[in-house]
Amino acid sequence: MDWNALFNDPVTWTGTGLVLFLLGVFIFMKPQKMVAKSLDERASKIRSELDNAAALRKEAEAKLADAEKRQKAAEAQAKEIVEVARREAEKFAADASAALVERLNCARNWPRNASHAPSLKRSAM
Repeated sequence: MDWNALFNDPVTWTGTGLVLFLLGVFIFMKPQKMVAKSLDERASKIRSELDNAAALRKEAEAKLADAEKRQKAAEAQAKEIVEVARREAEKFAADASAALVERLNCARNWPRNASHAPSLKRSAM
């Protein structure tokens, strides 16, 4: 190999200069630290967003549980209202049936027993 031709070739010196320049950049400017700092900041931002998302999720789950609790309470109250209405309707039907039977019995016995006619008062609820 001819060392004289190698040292006189401009490509050799351009390559050497490029290598020295890149070494200087990596030694003195330390771009790896800048890249690492940038990545750390980005990781910190992502971690913060994940924490925020977790807090929002907990809040949403709490609201969902509260809504489900209120829904169950409303359903129980609605069932209770329907049950009370059913019992009142059954009582009213039984009272109406008894009053009808009494009136029919009275109507059958009316000519014979006019003095014992039942009163036509309404039953109070």
